[in-house]
Amino acid sequence: MENEKMVFDKFQLQKIYTDFLSRTGYEHELKDYGDIIFKYKEHWFYIEVYEEDLEFGRLCFMIETQFNDTEKDFVYKVISKINGALKLTKACFRDREINGKQFVVLSIGYLFVNKNHFEEKFKRMIDEILNASQIFIESMSDLKKS
Repeated sequence: MENEKMVFDKFQLQKIYTDFLSRTGYEHELKDYGDIIFKYKEHWFYIEVYEEDLEFGRLCFMIETQFNDTEKDFVYKVISKINGALKLTKACFRDREINGKQFVVLSIGYLFVNKNHFEEKFKRMIDEILNASQIFIESMSDLKKS
């Protein structure tokens, strides 16, 4: 019964996610807009819960970055490199600044089959995103050197 596909509402999903994060020792917070932010090692991630499509979720990580207009093309090339090289993680430039800061978002979308499925895949999704962040950081470092 535990592995059967069930239909959840937004609040039930949020509870499943926060219960898992609490049980596994992750510091976390449920935001007013519905996303759940949590800390993994020194990194902050968030889980998007889409009220329009509760079977779909997204695990996200934002990288703060600063670049000028002449460097923007390079940033888009790095994003394309990540999107072409990695199967699971996708990168995009966040169009709007937050508190005057620019961000690239790395994310993995998934179908929420059941809580066991999510919990089994959670660590792999985190590792995949951190791998993509390392590619981004190293590529941006190369830009700053040149």
